[in-house]
Amino acid sequence: MQETKHEGGDHTQRVRELLTLNKFLIVITQHAEIRLGQRQIEKEDVLENLRTPDTLYFARKRKEANEDEECYQCYFRKSNQQCHIYGLAFNLKYMNVKVITVIKARPRIQ
Repeated sequence: MQETKHEGGDHTQRVRELLTLNKFLIVITQHAEIRLGQRQIEKEDVLENLRTPDTLYFARKRKEANEDEECYQCYFRKSNQQCHIYGLAFNLKYMNVKVITVIKARPRIQ
């Protein structure tokens, strides 16, 4: 699968387009479920961010596991002091988005 080059590796617009289609079934993997508990992140926050991606501020393309997937590392701003990073895999054939992992982090000030 040919990767489209974006300036600075930013794929935020592509991820927003995929999420706003609202046709993807959201699947949270067992690994992500474990990380939600360990990192004290509410599942409902993750689902809300994916349903309405207003707080998505950066997305980076990751290597796909197979040709039917588009994988991204996505940064959602929670506040000036905190962001969530999600590993997402969009399966275009089966129309689902898998949440692979979730991380709570502090955003870098640039």
